[in-house]
Amino acid sequence: FLHAQFAYQNSLMESVQRFMMKKTEEMTKEIQSGKIQMSFKVGSVGLDNVELLDEIKDMNAFTIDWSNIIDYFSKTDFLEMAEAASSEDTVHYIHLMNWVNCYKGASVF
Repeated sequence: FLHAQFAYQNSLMESVQRFMMKKTEEMTKEIQSGKIQMSFKVGSVGLDNVELLDEIKDMNAFTIDWSNIIDYFSKTDFLEMAEAASSEDTVHYIHLMNWVNCYKGASVF
């Protein structure tokens, strides 16, 4: 693990725990100072929920992590949703989880 602020001491577990605690404290300070804003909302994202997609777009998000939602939409529908939620510079992250169901030999037990 290469990171300028990561220092290995005693054990990997202790080192990672110390690093993550420090990063969590730094993020907490950023939130408390108002530099980072977080909002939580429960909703179903989809092409039929234009209000939610507009709300996401209005946040002018720098990044959107869609988790594995792409596994449950067609490529066309997902890209349309991502575009509807994007600002000019939004970076999108996806996590493809179900691809092993499409390729023989991808998962052998």
